[in-house]
Amino acid sequence: MSSSATVKVKLDQEVCADAEKLIGLHGIVLHESKSTFQMITKRNRLIVIAKEDAVFQFVVDGKLFTLFGNAMRQRTHLRGRKAKVPTTIPFLLN
Repeated sequence: MSSSATVKVKLDQEVCADAEKLIGLHGIVLHESKSTFQMITKRNRLIVIAKEDAVFQFVVDGKLFTLFGNAMRQRTHLRGRKAKVPTTIPFLLN
């Protein structure tokens, strides 16, 4: 399939004392590291967002996907290789 798709990423993070400004940010993910996402916003600002205790949502073809930052806090090439230990997800989504 050779169609190009634009993926909008919305950050919806639990409210923390110093992280309130991160709630509701929209942008395109440019780079992913072990513990952060680097996103570019509509205002052409590069922001770095910690994955720890964050919930990321994005829409592709009208379907909403939710990713929990704590579950993605490892190197990208190791995610498929590590044995997954069942844990309780501490978030409740509407």
